Amino acid sequence: MELLTVCNPFWFKIDPALRYTRDVPAQPKMPPCNLYRFEGITLEVATMRLARGDLELALEPKSFRLLLFLVENRHRVLGKEEILRVVWAETAVSDNALTRAIAQIRDRLREAEANRG
Repeated sequence: MELLTVCNPFWFKIDPALRYTRDVPAQPKMPPCNLYRFEGITLEVATMRLARGDLELALEPKSFRLLLFLVENRHRVLGKEEILRVVWAETAVSDNALTRAIAQIRDRLREAEANRG
């Protein structure tokens, strides 16, 4: 699967010690990107939009954040605890929340594949 990313070229700032630092939290480790494209799917970060062509694939905000986190960290293995900590931040949730979000993402991607035509 090929992944195209369109990243913000101004992802860094210079701190007083003249070191390059991200103007984002520690996660993700890559520069923040505005747009990801894979398998005909478009993931627009700024608008929290998931689509295949003109077909909007609605995701709940947490499911969108989970998909984005998975895409941004696609080159490494992620543990359940890390995913819950980053995506759900300071919210106490059960494993069921993660299971439900993954199921929603899978459903939307299946829907996109069915409409690929």
